Amino acid sequence: MERSARRFDIADLLAMAVLQTLEDRFCVKSRLLGRLSGGIHQYLSEPKAASVEEWVFIRLEDGMTRRIEATPGSEPGWILDMAEERNRINVYLGITPPQRELALVSDLLAQAR
Repeated sequence: MERSARRFDIADLLAMAVLQTLEDRFCVKSRLLGRLSGGIHQYLSEPKAASVEEWVFIRLEDGMTRRIEATPGSEPGWILDMAEERNRINVYLGITPPQRELALVSDLLAQAR
């Protein structure tokens, strides 16, 4: 039977980046990652207002993920900066950074001195 390539959308890539961060930085075991992945992917697939900063709380129990507006409460879990994860995916995809992040102006000022 023929095989076909799987198409990944941005939510799939972000979910993989978040799961990799949980594994690399927090030493989360793969069996727990499987339990968390559904909640993380659901959060990333939902439409939401874009913002520069997006801190999320991932609940340890089931991976339910939500944006942090204030303190996350007293349940165990992890807090991640989604802007960092989105940047990782943009670099992977070859998307250039927004103009405000380019070092052009500071480089020109340094050369003029």
